Amino acid sequence: SALQRSLQLQQIAHCDIFTGSEDAVGRTSWGRVFGGQVLAQALVAAQRTVSGRFETHSLHCYFLLAGETGVEILYEVERVRDGTSFATRIVKAVQRSKAIFQVTVSFHAREWGPNWQTPGRELQAIARSRGIGWEKKLPSP
Repeated sequence: SALQRSLQLQQIAHCDIFTGSEDAVGRTSWGRVFGGQVLAQALVAAQRTVSGRFETHSLHCYFLLAGETGVEILYEVERVRDGTSFATRIVKAVQRSKAIFQVTVSFHAREWGPNWQTPGRELQAIARSRGIGWEKKLPSP
């Protein structure tokens, strides 16, 4: 699919630097790249530098400058921390030697722990008490 093709980054010289393409999603008529595309490609770049046992735990990002369509975007990944349970990466997206975007991504290795999810029947009761009707019943855990 176009989405999968847009997330195929090229690694440069076996370093933690990647380049993405907007060819799969197309260029915009207003000359700017889609912010969601930059964020998604930066997340893929970060993910490619951690072990497969890590999943994305959280992220915090900043859009710094408007990205130009038709100009290559480099994703520079900094390995901040590689722990047993957590890993942290900072990815900077660069065009024309200027940072256009930055994201800090935390990864966590799957491990056993308590499940803190509210059961569906409790959610239904809360909704009913607030006058919110349910069109269909939520599945019970």
